[in-house]
Amino acid sequence: MRLVKVEKVISNDRVRVSGLVLTESENKEIEIYFEYPECFASFVDEDGDVFLPALLIPSMFKGEDLTIDIPVSKRLCSKSGRIQDIFQHWYPHEMKKIKIVAPEQKEFEGEPGHNVGAFFSLGADSFFTLYQDQNGMIPDVPRPITHLIYMKGLELPLSAYSDGQEKEVISKISEVAKSTRKDLIVGETNIRDLFPLTWGPYYYGAGLASCAHSLSRGMSHVMISSTLSYRRILAWGSTPLMDHLWSTEKTKMVHVGAETQRSEKVGCYLSQYPLAMKYLRVCFRNNGGAVQNCGKCYKCVRTMTALHITGNLEKAETFPHEFSKKDVIAIANRNDLGYTEEVLELAQKYNSDTSLINKLQHQIDNVHLDEIYGRMPFHYFVISLFSWFCYKKPLKYLHDLSAALKKKNKLYARLVSAIYR
Repeated sequence: MRLVKVEKVISNDRVRVSGLVLTESENKEIEIYFEYPECFASFVDEDGDVFLPALLIPSMFKGEDLTIDIPVSKRLCSKSGRIQDIFQHWYPHEMKKIKIVAPEQKEFEGEPGHNVGAFFSLGADSFFTLYQDQNGMIPDVPRPITHLIYMKGLELPLSAYSDGQEKEVISKISEVAKSTRKDLIVGETNIRDLFPLTWGPYYYGAGLASCAHSLSRGMSHVMISSTLSYRRILAWGSTPLMDHLWSTEKTKMVHVGAETQRSEKVGCYLSQYPLAMKYLRVCFRNNGGAVQNCGKCYKCVRTMTALHITGNLEKAETFPHEFSKKDVIAIANRNDLGYTEEVLELAQKYNSDTSLINKLQHQIDNVHLDEIYGRMPFHYFVISLFSWFCYKKPLKYLHDLSAALKKKNKLYARLVSAIYR
């Protein structure tokens, strides 16, 4: 893959930075772009930094070396090897380590931007970042957030926006920005249409980093809100292990919020933040649109469960207020398992009702059993099952019988205990 040309164009009250890319495997030209209102033209950069993160991950999937013919950050190039090492160890069968050829590597000279940006979508993680900013809880940046950034084309590919469903979301984000006295940048990009990789595990951090660098002339720092906590680092596109490695001399990428588990973010902090309770949007079924949450999908259920446990569900204006214990959190992967374990800890901390704790524990236990027996060869599974019925059950019965007879007949109890041992 080769980035051969970058162009910045101002037209029709919009500013667009685009890169012309030649793909080796498909032998075709593609254009990748980032677009913003013209009033942010002074923020928009046209270096290779803008495109390197967005092209690196697809190149690793294709096994193609990446050539950048445009000047690019020396720091970003030097850290790209470590980024590749992390991804290649996480996904050894899907991704290959490649060579990055960048003849014009440079160190930025001059004054960096003076603004601090944060990606914001009305979700739990980005709302927690805003909550931290409002309460002076982010020590890694020199000043408070100045701009909230919402990118159409990241949450879903642009092709999924057919009915203007993003307009309501942008309207609500504008209200939040106004309430917190932040400027709002609403942009657009086609990276997910060009590279249809699974967003969360592979492309999340790289996609956000490219968007951030497209605004690097105005931004000294851009925050990425944590998905996972330090206690639960998984193979994921955005983690505290990696996000800072996408930084350049001009713009530092800052991963924030990993010191707090998501169940605590929602149940303990956002529940006390009126803006979040008015606008929180997590729904998996809203197709990038409606701000009202369905209350049934797995993202809604885990959020509602955390709010219910802490007695704050009725505060949340965008969720149904009826909570059913039948709607237990679905666990489809390791990520879901971690969230369920977090919610269980929260339920135990708040002495939630026993039936909910038991349901959560049952869900977790089932997954652990599936992991154990799902990886076991079939003949071992049969032997294990046979041993349990023929050995452990009778011995448990004898153990219980020994305990029951201990007071009545000590000699018999000793005999049974000897057999058990």
